[in-house]
Amino acid sequence: MDKLSSFYKKYDKRIWVIFFTRIVTVAGYSLVMPFLSLYLHSELGVPMKIVGTIMMASMGVGAFANILGGELSDYFGRKQVMVYAFFLRAVVFIFIAYFVAIKVHFLVIAFFLILSAILGSLTMPASNAMLADVADPTKRMDAFGFIRIGANIGWSIGPAVGGLLATVSYSSLFLLTAVTSVAAGFMILFLVKESGVLKGEEEKVTVKDFFKIRHDRIFLWFCFFSLLIWVIRGQMTVALAIFGVDRIGITKIQLGYLFTLNGLLVVFLQYHTTKLTKKIKMTTALMIGSVLYAAGFLSVGFANTFLFLVLSMAIITIGEMALSPATMTLSANLSPKRQKGRYMGVAGLFENLGWSIAPFIPLWFGCCGRVLLDKKQNPGQNRFKSIRQI
Repeated sequence: MDKLSSFYKKYDKRIWVIFFTRIVTVAGYSLVMPFLSLYLHSELGVPMKIVGTIMMASMGVGAFANILGGELSDYFGRKQVMVYAFFLRAVVFIFIAYFVAIKVHFLVIAFFLILSAILGSLTMPASNAMLADVADPTKRMDAFGFIRIGANIGWSIGPAVGGLLATVSYSSLFLLTAVTSVAAGFMILFLVKESGVLKGEEEKVTVKDFFKIRHDRIFLWFCFFSLLIWVIRGQMTVALAIFGVDRIGITKIQLGYLFTLNGLLVVFLQYHTTKLTKKIKMTTALMIGSVLYAAGFLSVGFANTFLFLVLSMAIITIGEMALSPATMTLSANLSPKRQKGRYMGVAGLFENLGWSIAPFIPLWFGCCGRVLLDKKQNPGQNRFKSIRQI
């Protein structure tokens, strides 16, 4: 009990609240995301190219909402932004649940998914900025690693529950996600006090002020290279789900277990991985994590059984544990004190751009592969006609 008490006091109370909100919100997010593409493709018959476009649109718009969330959190406060965004997102998910139940046109669902992505992106720079505000600089990587444990507790719960609910009703997934957003909103509303030095009304925010960040070349180069990492990581929720179910033949429940494995590995190993990576340079940790990511996702292309996918997911997860805390810590360390919301928003922009580009990578390579195969089998056929037919 003394060790638990000492560990609790090691962090500011607000870090603990963010930890628990991250559990419930990620559990809600992971309830629907691995199965959303399956619903659109399998239940509504939406072609995968259009599914990829919808995912790219929602994540792309959400990416730019990170900038807005960062600016608003610097101006109005981290707490206020998170509370409004969580409650409004719950309303959006209730609408989606209703539309899924009555099977409306997929474009209506796509519109509300974009709204959900915008509101979700408002909360991330605000919560990350609060974490950067209250965490001691020497313990910042520990804090970000700790929050990742909370996120992955949620990630280990969500897909397993989602896999079971998806066999009964897809609309129930969105209703439960709405409940998690409401719970997170109440936790922030009643348990958190504001952090950081806010700009306030006496310091007006202008577009010109925001673009001053272009002079921080080191930070922008870091964001650019992070974008490449997020493009690879984004293959997990869309490409891996479709590949596993449609090509390898795993069940929806097995898909849920696969993502649960990812979450559980982080829960039990992230703390120890962070302690190891603190002994080396953060840039070295980023390099090691990137190499493991590459190896893990490359191995997925050779998978032919569920157990093979389990091994691939384990390699991917180890790379993730090295990458994520180092990425967030370096973003926080590079940000000025009065602009942490802005910098975390820009970092979130690049992260979400990576996620939004990700669905198109397998679609593009799939199209290219089919065009080459078709050209080989039908040498005289018009190449561009073949592309249109895909």
